[in-house]
Amino acid sequence: MVVSVLFHGTTRKALRFATLQRTDTKPASPDERVDSSSRSMAKWSVCAKFCLYASNDEEMMTKFAFDHIHLFTRDPEATATYYQRMFGAEVIRSTQEGKPRIDLKLGGANIFILDVSNNPKAGVGPVHPHQGLDHFGLEVKNIDAVCAELKLKGAVFSREPVTIRPGTRVAFVTGPDGASIELLERTSVA
Repeated sequence: MVVSVLFHGTTRKALRFATLQRTDTKPASPDERVDSSSRSMAKWSVCAKFCLYASNDEEMMTKFAFDHIHLFTRDPEATATYYQRMFGAEVIRSTQEGKPRIDLKLGGANIFILDVSNNPKAGVGPVHPHQGLDHFGLEVKNIDAVCAELKLKGAVFSREPVTIRPGTRVAFVTGPDGASIELLERTSVA
């Protein structure tokens, strides 16, 4: 059994902070392979804020979870208002390093808004199509009705609702600063 510590940093660094205990009599070594007869006896516990994962055949990969999207804009207030009005985003106001900060919560995702109005290097985003990150997507139900409602609110569409494959319809909205936002509806295909 190979034991891997999952956190930001190296396994050895983590082990300096984690206390490992085993219930069998073999010496505790995170790189040690335990033969199959004693495998069931090996039980590990962690006395720290780290997760230990064990694998009999292969080492576990680090687990990643989506955290946020970061939008750069010259007008954070207008950007926050747009996402709130169009998509019902929750606006979260705070301070960071003594300056006002605006973040959004939308569909369970964090959207951080950074003011680049005083940064002369902040250029306009790339023209579509381009390489790299292109858009973010929001899942919806009844995409045609959602798009009609967004149009009444003033949304600009770069692509009207279309079926791209059986059971999948998409549309694209152009948000502040040229952000491309996909609306996506998936339905069961018989």
